[in-house]
Amino acid sequence: SDKPDRDFYNVGAGVSATFGHGFSAFVFYETVLDLRDVTAHRVVGGLRMTF
Repeated sequence: SDKPDRDFYNVGAGVSATFGHGFSAFVFYETVLDLRDVTAHRVVGGLRMTF
């Protein structure tokens, strides 16, 4: 069998913005690097409104 992967990395970036009238939004992206035979991506987003 193959040796297990010793090192791998979680890399992510996000952005948020505030708009007029109490609105804000965000989005975040994350991926895993340097794992053999594994591909993983995650996208998270959200909206917020104050009233």
